[in-house]
Amino acid sequence: DPASVLQDSVTRAAIEAHPYGSPMAGYVDDVRNLTAEDAIDYYSSHYAPGNAVLAIVGDFKAPEARLLVERDFADVPARKIALSRLTAELPQSGERRIRLEGAVERRYFLFAYPSPAASSADFPAFMVLQEILSGGSGLNLHQSDWSGTPSASNSLLHGLADDMASFLPPTRQSFLFTISGSIPVDADRDSLEREILGRIAQMADRPVDETRLETAKAAVLRALEDDVQTTEDAAHQLAFFEGVGALDALLEMPERIRGVSSADVERVAGIYLRPQGLTVGWMDPGKAPRSRPGSGDPKASPDRPGKSVATRPAGPPRLRRLAGGLPAIVQDNPLSGSVTVELLLSAPAEGGNQSDGLVSLGAISRSGAAEDLDALVGSAAADALKARRKAQERSGDPATRLEQLIRSQIEKDGKERPRPLAIIVSGNVDEERAFEILERRLGRIAPARLGANSSSLPSRSPAMVREKIDKPFAQGGLAYVVEGPRAGTREALAWQMLLYVLTHDYSGRLGLSAIRDKGIVYYIGSRILTDGTRTWATISTGVDPTSADSMEAELRTELGRLVTSPPTPSEVDAARNHILGRDLSAAQSNDELADRLARQFAETGKLRSHEELRSLLDEIGPADLAAAARSFGKGTIIRLDVASPGG
Repeated sequence: DPASVLQDSVTRAAIEAHPYGSPMAGYVDDVRNLTAEDAIDYYSSHYAPGNAVLAIVGDFKAPEARLLVERDFADVPARKIALSRLTAELPQSGERRIRLEGAVERRYFLFAYPSPAASSADFPAFMVLQEILSGGSGLNLHQSDWSGTPSASNSLLHGLADDMASFLPPTRQSFLFTISGSIPVDADRDSLEREILGRIAQMADRPVDETRLETAKAAVLRALEDDVQTTEDAAHQLAFFEGVGALDALLEMPERIRGVSSADVERVAGIYLRPQGLTVGWMDPGKAPRSRPGSGDPKASPDRPGKSVATRPAGPPRLRRLAGGLPAIVQDNPLSGSVTVELLLSAPAEGGNQSDGLVSLGAISRSGAAEDLDALVGSAAADALKARRKAQERSGDPATRLEQLIRSQIEKDGKERPRPLAIIVSGNVDEERAFEILERRLGRIAPARLGANSSSLPSRSPAMVREKIDKPFAQGGLAYVVEGPRAGTREALAWQMLLYVLTHDYSGRLGLSAIRDKGIVYYIGSRILTDGTRTWATISTGVDPTSADSMEAELRTELGRLVTSPPTPSEVDAARNHILGRDLSAAQSNDELADRLARQFAETGKLRSHEELRSLLDEIGPADLAAAARSFGKGTIIRLDVASPGG
């Protein structure tokens, strides 16, 4: 990945002494020479109770949780923790530049400036500075795209490059604020650089307009709110920021953001965005302060009792059909301050998105403040009326191309215009008012029919689809797709349980054999896809070219072993518990809830309660999975090999 290679090189040039300058995964030769003893020694000196943080978030009684933690962790012995002796970075007294060449079709750039630590008093003002300069996306690295946050339409740098982005990660010690993007090969590199640096210089040369400042502060506050949409988000933020010595800073961040002044932004711009502290990196086609700023004050936070949040419980989702027959679903989500509107479509739409797990269908989603529900529904409805079917261009990225090949086994080439199937609203809204808005905006629309854009796969022994892509130094891919029973049925749930037994993330039979035991594959992903009438089980992996043959053989072996060694009762119980647990916990944000309800409606034509799901799963036993296994292995193996051009 050219952008990642450039980022590693710029980081190393900008940070010469501190360990933050090294790539997170290390260097190839270091990894190659690691021994088991190295791993054991590192684990012994770092993975200890005194070097760990436990965060628990959800609906529970704190005294009971504390007793459970004390019971289950009491026998974990304390160990001496290795002291952090991190080499201090010397001050940078002049601009640094690197220029790389590679097999790229665009010119990639990355500008890096020093940034304050998360615990630094300068960090809130720097977040506002980032928002004005390029736009930010909060502080939740669990949600973040590590390639950076795309520039916002009202920011100073927006429009200078198609993929302009900035990145400000919260860290324990001073790190880097980066601005990145790419331009066509024939574009004027020097002109772009002058324009970017000129706009950055404005931040330190003149005060920020008060209107722009207040708009930026409001955007940062909204991003901080969006950082915590689920209990998982909350637990991540609490544990992460305590881990970097900045939990108090996180909890005080909204108040500190509100207090940022124009003078604060101008001051931090003058400290951190100095020309003498800049590191510039370009990848083209082809063969001084006395101390480093932003050190912060990382420290452990004191004990605090915490408090419960008073809120009403969420009710079950409600389904009604509007006057024209269009199904409308409203999910009250009292813990949210926003709302999501998702209009499910009969085909993928240009400019739209796709609900998780649905194929041959599209969606138009809008999110915003709960009081803007009427406008959000109107916007989604207007776009649906003029929606055109999305055209799919062949990707040159191996991972994306593998997904395209999976979907090519399922989706038919259709020309019909996407039409509404259902409308879903999730958020902190009054349900009756929501239905009134939906009726007024969409009441005259007749719904489309499900299942018209997918094709059946013939039942046979594993077939083979093979393709080669010119992408040296990249990982290839191996995938599997097989059609299963009708969506929403007991049999379809048995297939979902069988897929869990075979592969769930890095575990399952295939994960344990291919990753843990043999180390021949990087990851294993699996999903049950549906178009609302049919289902498909899919598996995808990233694999090194030298291991592709071994991984293909491993996949065939484990598919066959599902028949010769059917799932055991304990494997069936684990699959059942996983599906039930995910039904309760997987969807918490408004986007997740809307996606889940869209899929649930597409599969069943109605809404299904957790109790109904449990009842169906309780009826499924080892014999059902053994029966499913006989058809499960009659799908298509897809292999995507990578090679040098002409190889």
